[in-house]
Amino acid sequence: MQQISGDATAHPVRAIMPASQRQLAALCERLRPEQGECVQPHAALLYLTGAEHRVTRLSRNLGELAGRPVEELLGVALAELFDPACVSELKRCAAELSSPHMRLAIPLSLHGRDLGDGIVHRSGDGLCLEFELPREQSTERVPFHLIQHYLEVLAQEDRGADRLAAETCRHLRRITGADRVYYCHFESDGHGHVPAEDRDATMTSLLDHHFPASDVPRNVRTLYLANRFRFVADIDAAPVPIIGGGPGSAPLDLTMSTWRGLAPSHLVYLRNLGLRASGSFSVIRDGRLIGMFGLHFRAPRYLNFRLLATGQHFVELYLNRFQALQIDEQQAKARARMQSVNAIAESLQADETGERGLSRDEFERLVAVMDADDLVISSSDGIVGGRLLSREARVRLIEALVPRVRDNRLFATHRLAHDVPELAGLVEGVGGAFAFSLADQGEYTFAWLRRERPVTMKWSGDPDHAVVSDGSGGSGPRRSFETFLKETRGTSEAWEPWQFEFGQHMRQIGNHVRVTHFTQRMYREAEAANAMKTEFVANISHELRSPLHSILGLSDALEQRGDALPAERRAKYISTIQASARRLLALVNDLLDLAKLEAGRMTFEFEPLDVAGLVRACFDEMEQQARERGIALVLEDERSECEQTMDRQSMTQLLANLLSNAIKFSHPDGTVTVTLSDNVPGEPEHGLRIEVADQGIGIAEKELDMVFEKFVQSSRTKTGAGGTGLGLPICREIVNAHRGTIRARTNHSGGATFLVFLPMRER
Repeated sequence: MQQISGDATAHPVRAIMPASQRQLAALCERLRPEQGECVQPHAALLYLTGAEHRVTRLSRNLGELAGRPVEELLGVALAELFDPACVSELKRCAAELSSPHMRLAIPLSLHGRDLGDGIVHRSGDGLCLEFELPREQSTERVPFHLIQHYLEVLAQEDRGADRLAAETCRHLRRITGADRVYYCHFESDGHGHVPAEDRDATMTSLLDHHFPASDVPRNVRTLYLANRFRFVADIDAAPVPIIGGGPGSAPLDLTMSTWRGLAPSHLVYLRNLGLRASGSFSVIRDGRLIGMFGLHFRAPRYLNFRLLATGQHFVELYLNRFQALQIDEQQAKARARMQSVNAIAESLQADETGERGLSRDEFERLVAVMDADDLVISSSDGIVGGRLLSREARVRLIEALVPRVRDNRLFATHRLAHDVPELAGLVEGVGGAFAFSLADQGEYTFAWLRRERPVTMKWSGDPDHAVVSDGSGGSGPRRSFETFLKETRGTSEAWEPWQFEFGQHMRQIGNHVRVTHFTQRMYREAEAANAMKTEFVANISHELRSPLHSILGLSDALEQRGDALPAERRAKYISTIQASARRLLALVNDLLDLAKLEAGRMTFEFEPLDVAGLVRACFDEMEQQARERGIALVLEDERSECEQTMDRQSMTQLLANLLSNAIKFSHPDGTVTVTLSDNVPGEPEHGLRIEVADQGIGIAEKELDMVFEKFVQSSRTKTGAGGTGLGLPICREIVNAHRGTIRARTNHSGGATFLVFLPMRER
């Protein structure tokens, strides 16, 4: 940081006392600028209460005007002081003061003498009437035709917001005679920035300077929201006290006063700027103070209410024109951005599978629409994007942002490391982040990033020492307003209001694409399920009809001519009927077992078992089937423990199904190998793994998970020796009941291997 001298209006700074944010906040809280106990000496004030509008408080300088001691005016009805027409007009205005933040002007006359305008506004339960006292030097009047001309010129300004502010400063200086008029825009952090000014050549420039938020404390901002213009004619003139009210009475609420006396700290602030008179006009948008036009005078200056009200008209015209220009600009940008986003959405919706993802061009367009430098996208498929950050930083970024974007919230910061402290040290070079999620719990999170842009800002004085010692142990505003350069790092440009609205639109579009893909996927899955069910019904019908036809045909033959058949033929018929019946029974049992397993109604009895013994028993049962195809059955037992706790019946069914499939789909003269192991690398815990490997036709890679679904068969078995496709779903349900996993893989040398892992159970 470097302090640069040369911008005048500075006094030597003594005993600078750095003020913490807590000290500044406490100082601001003590300020009550609306509580008035005095008025400026060129003005007078009456506080009126009751139906007769009697004077209960008044400024001490009213005695000379009334021609009697000021104390005698307390309790006097307004009708005793002013002409009847004035009193009648005040009563009419009082009825129209529908808001405490209104003030109305009425013509005042005393004994036929014109006193100019009186300003009426509410204060507590009464009315305040204030007016300028007659003086030899009156305020210069600006011809109406010039005011109208300036307003017309300003209304046609269309060269951008900064130019509009500069033109408003120029016209305000013309009608007020100020030495300097400037516009101060209040940023989101409360600091002020001066983008425009118009000044006398001898005045110090404030253009592009920043002012700390403490220059306009929170309580003062609240006052400026209510009272849209204020003016002090001579900061060195002694204020006039307000008398009356009785002992212990609270000060008057002079929120809407035009000429109330200023707080001592404000007067010191203006003196330190080298000023004698000052005024300001609030710029209010949507109930928020967004800026202020300031008037600076080196000499005392008296501006009447009409001139100040005229200045406020210029400010209101500025605001209306600014909003119109801003809306036009934002709408043009929004149309271009929405066209870009809609094109991306249409492209993604055209992808019926929803698996294509963003192309590089679409990704770059999404980055550009938010005026960002990068984009990180997190979904169930992982994290993509993030060229500004390392992989670890991207993961940590999403972890930090997800809690902040839950429940439809948007998150935005232009100082990421400061506002998300858990990312400090990980996001070097990144200043801003803007994020939202397409789901309530933070799934599908989008985070736009902006690079850090170190900025050297011009401050009007040292912002870190905005409050200094006043030499008597107290605190006051800084004495020096010399240009102070301060470099800010770790920040980016702040996100603008339109980006929040645009972010909401993009979130809605993203959710629409998600819903479209989800609906399309559900439709495809429903169609696939319906096709599988149709195929299952066809298969099960075939499996049922074949043995039933055999049973019915042979039983009819036995019934009609059984006695005439040779004994050998009858025995063969009976044997075939029994085999068909057993086949039907097995099929029905499979259907019932699968239904019971899925419903959780299958009973299991877990006990220590010798798995190798179960495998050998299955080998014995499958021996005939294997011998017919020339298949060799091999057991490889690599376990350290001989017994595992499991259900005997279901494990026998599991092994029988896997072995039956392996034999059925193996090539003749092949080998089926069963491997048992209990010390398996890569498994999450200690347990038993059973591998059943064959040397058959194998399973297509894309079908390795599908074969465990009911009604599904591998495409390689549908026209071969396939059955109903119930065996593997039953195996999966049995393994699930044992808290295990089952999967399939294709062998490099041909065939398939089914791997079952069962975690160790306590005995």
